[in-house]
Amino acid sequence: AQYSGSRGKVALYARYSSDQQRAASIEDQFRNCIRRADSEGWSIAETYADEAMSGADSNRPQYQAMLAAASRREIDILLIDDLSRLSRDQVESERVIRRLEFLGIRIIAVTDGYDSETKAATRKIQRGVKNLINEMRLDELREQVHRGLTGQAMKNYWCGGRPYGYRLKPILDPSQNDAYGNPARIGTVLEL
Repeated sequence: AQYSGSRGKVALYARYSSDQQRAASIEDQFRNCIRRADSEGWSIAETYADEAMSGADSNRPQYQAMLAAASRREIDILLIDDLSRLSRDQVESERVIRRLEFLGIRIIAVTDGYDSETKAATRKIQRGVKNLINEMRLDELREQVHRGLTGQAMKNYWCGGRPYGYRLKPILDPSQNDAYGNPARIGTVLEL
């Protein structure tokens, strides 16, 4: 099938996972997707973006809005930067891709080179491998976060949110600078 701005509804979906990443990541993902749409002569009908939301969680508001629009047949083509933007959970990713393909929606992951219109065996192998890698990366991230939190706790720094009755007091290291040239925050302690 050929799609154009007038005959097909093209939607973009982007996501970044934590406040450790930049909100500009959404813009970067959209820029890649728009470049692909422009090269095909497609116009974008809708954009969806979830900020600071894990790919392991399928209850993302814009993700759910995109799926609802797909169910209503308001999308013909879904452009994403890579398959991990849909989900880092292998089962969820496969479930949603199959659901979208069943609805007749073409899925293109620009950076991954995935296109649901390629030969069935090729695309199933490609997304299976990519989804496995994405899930393994999620496991690695989880281990790295826990390792970092354990290290901070061993230094008697606070690793949680702000409990009632306390404020968070940053511990700064004047011998190190952050990205803005200020003393680097190396930890946090609780203060009554």
